[in-house]
Amino acid sequence: MARKISQKRNNVCDYTTMPLWDVHTTGPVFAAEEKQELAEQITKIYTATPLPAFYVRVRFTEHAPGTTFSGGEPDGSPQGSPDGETVSGETANTGFVHLQVWHLARNFSGSEHKERFLRKVDKVLTPIMEAKGVDWEYTVDESLRDLWKINGVVPPEAGSEGEKEWVRENRVVGRGEKL
Repeated sequence: MARKISQKRNNVCDYTTMPLWDVHTTGPVFAAEEKQELAEQITKIYTATPLPAFYVRVRFTEHAPGTTFSGGEPDGSPQGSPDGETVSGETANTGFVHLQVWHLARNFSGSEHKERFLRKVDKVLTPIMEAKGVDWEYTVDESLRDLWKINGVVPPEAGSEGEKEWVRENRVVGRGEKL
C-alpha cells in the first residue's frame, strides 16, 4: 500500500530527497572538471529547497570499451568499431551515459512533483549531454524513508528545526534518533 505524503511540509516539497546519483559512462566521457561541474549542478537541484548539500551524492563509474552493449553492439562506437570512427557515413557514437538516481529520504507526493523534478533534471542534463554528443538516459527510483540512516542516525523530518540545522552546518548534527 502506497503511503500518502503531503505535498508540502513547511514549504519544503517532497521531491527534494537524499539522492544518490550513479553516473555510468562508456569510457571517459567527462573530464574531472566536467564531473565537478555536473555534481555541482545536480546538488543545486536539491539545495534550492533547501536541503543539506551533503545529502547529495554523485558517483561516476567509467566502463571499459566492450563492457556495455546496446542492441548487441558495444556502446561508444558505431557498428562495433573499436576506434569510434565513422562507418558508412554514420556519425560516430562518442559514448553512452546512464544516470541512475536513488531517492532515499522522501518520495514524490504526486505527478506534479515528479514532472517538476524531471524538468529540473532535463534543464541540467540536456545541454551537457547534447554538447558531448552522447546517447543518454536516466531513471529515478524511490526507497522508503524509514529504511534510511546517515552515520547510524535517522535524519530529521523535512522542514524541521533539526533539518534546518543540518542545512546550516552541512553535516550530521547531534546524535539524532537511533533506532
